[in-house]
Amino acid sequence: MKNLYTILLASLCSFGAAAQTSSTYQADLDGVYSTLKSTPSYKDQIKGDAKTRYEALYQNLRTQQPTTQLQEFYLLTRLVQTLRDNHLGFYEWGDTKLDHTKLSDSTYVSTYVNSDAFKNFPKSNVNVDSLEQALTGKPRNGVEGIYYLTNVLKAGVYRTSKPDSLVAVVLSSKQRIWQRGQLLAVFNEVSPNNFEGVCVEPSYKIFQYNHRIKFAANKLNLYYLWDKYPAEADHISIPAGTPKFQFKTIDEKTQYLRLGSFGTSNIDLAETQRFYDSVKTLVNAGSSLIVDLRNNGGGGWKASKKYLDLAMKHSKKAQVYVLINHSTVSNAEQFTLKLKGQKNVTVLGTDTKGMLTYGSNYGKTATMPSGKYRLYLTDMRDDGNYLQYEDIGIKPDQYLNPDSDWIGQVQTVIKSK
Repeated sequence: MKNLYTILLASLCSFGAAAQTSSTYQADLDGVYSTLKSTPSYKDQIKGDAKTRYEALYQNLRTQQPTTQLQEFYLLTRLVQTLRDNHLGFYEWGDTKLDHTKLSDSTYVSTYVNSDAFKNFPKSNVNVDSLEQALTGKPRNGVEGIYYLTNVLKAGVYRTSKPDSLVAVVLSSKQRIWQRGQLLAVFNEVSPNNFEGVCVEPSYKIFQYNHRIKFAANKLNLYYLWDKYPAEADHISIPAGTPKFQFKTIDEKTQYLRLGSFGTSNIDLAETQRFYDSVKTLVNAGSSLIVDLRNNGGGGWKASKKYLDLAMKHSKKAQVYVLINHSTVSNAEQFTLKLKGQKNVTVLGTDTKGMLTYGSNYGKTATMPSGKYRLYLTDMRDDGNYLQYEDIGIKPDQYLNPDSDWIGQVQTVIKSK
């Protein structure tokens, strides 16, 4: 993270006065420090030598004097990034946050565009015209290049003078709240094609810390997808608009069960129960069963346990094939681990998110003393020895080719048995 902070200073022109930053930094640092100590990930991981290092980091951070809010935010994230807890969130939340419900209001947008917040928003110091031209020639399967975000932004991602650090800037936008050259993200490569960093949420236009960002199949997988080639067929992800739950017979020997969420709100639980009741007697004992967990953002065992039992029971009689991808998250990853290694169960696809050890029962947040930052807190302990998979994800028994239909590939595997 130190490299990441250094790259930020070297790569960006940060604008705007910081009159209140120095007076609020210490209080916010102490707030982050004391709040994190109550989390299960801190209690599990910050012990012995790790605690000594953490305390030394905290004391070092107390000596820093940030001159801009972005520098301040970067320093505060260093306490967060030490914890392997991808459910834990840290983000800006103050007067600079946009009201995303008013982005179609021309008066609201004009007021913002003429404000100091817009004029002082961090920008890269590179020549954006030259950058865009250079990025068009980058290798297709490399992380550097031109990306498209949420059908609104076109971004350029490039490596800095330090090869493990990257910066993303706006190349163009369909919304006036963005200007060419403004900063979108600063990434630090922690292992090949795996990054951490600070990225802007594009609707609120606030910075948030991302614990783990994976580059795979020409995409960066953040809270939202950065796609280099959005017009091309995406065989890894479930198409937008696909129903969360599906059951169908593919052929006389294969059935398909799509489980897109394990949400545990009252509405979610009622929906998943209705679907379960409608399909629980339709699974044929002699058929192979494909359980599709792609893009399942997780939830809890209240929703998923009955499906786990169904898949386990079916594996006693026939083959079960579990499909996973980089957007298989949290309880969906735990679900996968329960099945992986069982007789007659094969997990296929690509690595999961690696966000499964801790969690939040209540979605509690803590606002720092200045009111500028929030922590999204975890309150669930590691009850399944999941820490070994945090950040890394669960690896499939068999990787699938990203360039052709995954269901078709699974059918080929089934026929080869």
